[in-house]
Amino acid sequence: MSDWEMVALGELGTFSGGVTSIKREDYGFGTPFLTYKNVYSNWRVSTEELELMNVPQKDLDRKDCRYGDVFFTASSETEDEVAMSSVLLENVPQLTFNGFCKRFRPHSFDRLIPSFAVYWFRTRRFRGEVYQVVNGDTRFNINQAALAGISMPLPSIAEQEAIAEVLSSLDDKIDLLKRQNKTLEGMAEALFRQWFIVLEKENVETWKKLSQVTVKITDGTHSTVRDDPDGSFFLLSAKNIKDGQVVTGNSERRISEETLNSLRKRTQTQKGDVLLTTVGTIGESTVLHEAPNFELQRSVAIIRVNKVDITPNFLFQFMQTRLFMHEVDSRVEGSVQKCLFLNAIGDIEVPIPTNKKLEAFDSSIGLFRSKITNNQRSIVRLEAKRDTLLPKLMSGEVRVQMD
Repeated sequence: MSDWEMVALGELGTFSGGVTSIKREDYGFGTPFLTYKNVYSNWRVSTEELELMNVPQKDLDRKDCRYGDVFFTASSETEDEVAMSSVLLENVPQLTFNGFCKRFRPHSFDRLIPSFAVYWFRTRRFRGEVYQVVNGDTRFNINQAALAGISMPLPSIAEQEAIAEVLSSLDDKIDLLKRQNKTLEGMAEALFRQWFIVLEKENVETWKKLSQVTVKITDGTHSTVRDDPDGSFFLLSAKNIKDGQVVTGNSERRISEETLNSLRKRTQTQKGDVLLTTVGTIGESTVLHEAPNFELQRSVAIIRVNKVDITPNFLFQFMQTRLFMHEVDSRVEGSVQKCLFLNAIGDIEVPIPTNKKLEAFDSSIGLFRSKITNNQRSIVRLEAKRDTLLPKLMSGEVRVQMD
């Protein structure tokens, strides 16, 4: 990296805040809007996850988003979630962005190209720079001046393109597998809806509270756990449960095997458990089809069914229905920090199918789950390869041969 120039972000572009002049009644209609969650969750802005917002005309002009813009989360309850980045790789007319985010707009692409920025701002090295300038006690923030003062290495444009091509080729494969899984999930949801919602009278014997058909309903650790950069395991939160999967990136809190085993004495998380997010973004769920190599924070509930009345796959599919989400929404408490308590989860009623139909459903759904699990294994391997290459490419330890 000795031949790479170190340049402060403030020399490469300008920073701006997002839209703050919106009210609750402005949600759900108007022009495309980039949310905090979209920025936090995606290295590249997901245009499929954009929402609609009734944004004033003055903000449409001043808080616009263009191809190549980099967005950072500006505030969070933990420093790990501050300055998470997402790069816009499309032009979306009249797109604006959330006021709890900062926009970085490069002066030009002659020194920093968007496809390289996608990866640099998600490196642990950049995260280390963020930790030096983030401020706060109970809530953590980063301002534009602090971001502008962070320096980054700049390879030549040709080398930036080569590095981005290597990493994006892995991400393209990951995205393809994720799309396949989304299709399979849709097929599984359609089967569940047809058998147990449309044909409920034929296939459902009764309804019972979740507390009556579970071995346990608990949550993740309530203890403060320090990050171990050299740890081989993860401590995940509600933000890691998304679209029916456990999602990890390059910034999750790492823990040692000793810490993992200590936390597991309480939760005893295992294969077959159903996970449900209970704080912040509430109602995301997944099934653990393999023994987990992670533990969970208290923002995730761990539900273990009795496998007599219902099975993990059956419960997970029920959790994807509007009926279940309505029951969840009606039980959420809190104004500033919304939360779904464990006893409220236990009070939710679930359909209890006939033994014959439950067995047939699990057999049918097993084919979908097998393919989804195999895809997920491939995703994990590809992500591990990408995450191993990322710091080496970004430090110059591994150089890409250019044509």
